[in-house]
Amino acid sequence: INQNFKEYASEVFSEKKIDSFDSDEWRSTLSAFDNIIKMAEEINSKVILLYMPTRGSTYYKAATGNDLPENHFNGVEIYKMQKYAEKNNISFLNTSETLIKYIETIKEDNFNVSKLPYFRIDGHMSNKGSELVADAILELLANRAALRKNS
Repeated sequence: INQNFKEYASEVFSEKKIDSFDSDEWRSTLSAFDNIIKMAEEINSKVILLYMPTRGSTYYKAATGNDLPENHFNGVEIYKMQKYAEKNNISFLNTSETLIKYIETIKEDNFNVSKLPYFRIDGHMSNKGSELVADAILELLANRAALRKNS
């Protein structure tokens, strides 16, 4: 494991169970999404389903030098959420690639944990992570506005 990410090893190598998608918790999550979509429709608003990956899956490639395995929980979760968004005709924004590409720009010889997109202590987004996600949302909205303008 890359020494810069050693302290995150337990998260990088943790695996949630894939059968989590056949649980009351997952069905409850989808039901909550259904309610959000219904409320948005009632006020003539659009929904964007935003996917923000876990710190472990985001740091996986930098820590191991390998791509996240296809059958990793996060990959399956992304697929399920993408299919849900398509089925319900809502936008889906997966920020995984944005965050991973950013980490690849941090040079080994100038590595500082404060540059990472998640806080060191609890795995929530740092200011940089929040900025990256906000920029991805703005880009999605700008692209949608441009499409409307050109049609």
